[in-house]
Amino acid sequence: MEINILGDGVYWTINKHLVKQIGIEASLLLTDLIGKHNYFLKHKQITEDGYFFNTVENIEKDTTLTKYKQSESIKILEEKNLISTKLIGIPAKRHFCINIDVLLVLMRVQQEVKKPDNKKSKNQTCINKNKVNKNKKYQY
Repeated sequence: MEINILGDGVYWTINKHLVKQIGIEASLLLTDLIGKHNYFLKHKQITEDGYFFNTVENIEKDTTLTKYKQSESIKILEEKNLISTKLIGIPAKRHFCINIDVLLVLMRVQQEVKKPDNKKSKNQTCINKNKVNKNKKYQY
């Protein structure tokens, strides 16, 4: 199943709520891994149990995260059960599996947070960080 929650391709879409929970670097790594998952899925290079490989060098090239930052981020993602990793093959390559169900639950919880009531009168205009200016109307 292709995962299109956070996007893939030449741009990253990093969810702000995810960043608040796991940090920017772990969020960046997860987003990049989702893109890799989709790539390997499309090319039928995912194992039966959902694993695909990615090297330290490739991750650093794509994300600029050093080996140390990757290790920290992977630890966070594993602690939150967002990914699983294992070594496969000879020589051993690190393989990743995105725990889609956990990711969906995490994203759903963030979507259920109440949105503020943004009702305003017809004669109010929002400018500069949603501050209401009752005195002037601007035409754009």
